[in-house]
Amino acid sequence: MGALRCTARCGANDRLKRVLVDKLEARYGEDLRGRNFAQSVLTFKPSADDMRETPRRTVVAALTTGGAVVQA
Repeated sequence: MGALRCTARCGANDRLKRVLVDKLEARYGEDLRGRNFAQSVLTFKPSADDMRETPRRTVVAALTTGGAVVQA
């Protein structure tokens, strides 16, 4: 039963990662070439040596795939 809950929850979490990208594409179109975006929230954990599955990675990857430039 726990796996079913995780599947539903994990699927919802994955969809939420796309909300910002979907809104930006609705506003500017899918071709984001020539658009510059700033990433204002950077996650940092002093003892961590990886970024794991931070939602920012999904957003940045989608924007750059669309041709946008993302800066911190």
